[in-house]
Amino acid sequence: MLDLFDGPKVLLIVGAKKYKLPKRLACRSSTFLSSAFNGPFKEGETQELMLKDTTADAFELVIQWIYTGNLVLPAIVQTDTDAISRILDFLNAADFLDLDGNPYPAVVEELKARLIKSREALNSAHIIKAMALPSEHTTRKVIMQACIGLYFISLGASWTYERHYTTSMFPFKFDKELTQVDGFAADLFRLCDEVRRTKDSSWGSVKDPLTGSTIYNA
Repeated sequence: MLDLFDGPKVLLIVGAKKYKLPKRLACRSSTFLSSAFNGPFKEGETQELMLKDTTADAFELVIQWIYTGNLVLPAIVQTDTDAISRILDFLNAADFLDLDGNPYPAVVEELKARLIKSREALNSAHIIKAMALPSEHTTRKVIMQACIGLYFISLGASWTYERHYTTSMFPFKFDKELTQVDGFAADLFRLCDEVRRTKDSSWGSVKDPLTGSTIYNA
């Protein structure tokens, strides 16, 4: 294992920042980096690579993962909204780099915990970032699960969630994204069908797929 930290280093450039990593460690952790630095391309000769599809903040989480196999958000992250953004940025970077261990169950569970704690922290940018991931990525389903209650509320149904009860009709928070973000409507309505099929017909209730609590009373 220690051999991974020895030997030549490679240079990765993200925006204005530059990072040097042990080549063996970087290539073992990422098939994308392995192809770049060991292939017949310019990067294979220069041992330098510019990454344009991520940010320095996200790539520093990638480096943390490569070295430790864990993800700990920096202390500067103070809100759930920011935490969700950072996690999604990391997962997108991890996906295109094809990091070993993707899609990281522990990281997705951390995302899920944040959404359960503060579902109102979810915003349009998070939807866009999640939908940039492959259709089979677990993260997409978790984001859809977080939207289900908000969607049912927009139908004007009696709805309970986190000690809140209402029979009023509200516009769906992500109504615009249904038409503007590719795949979002299809994913959301597919999950709605799944949730409805699990409905307890005797009690007329629907369970929150994130927590198992009742979110909808017909």
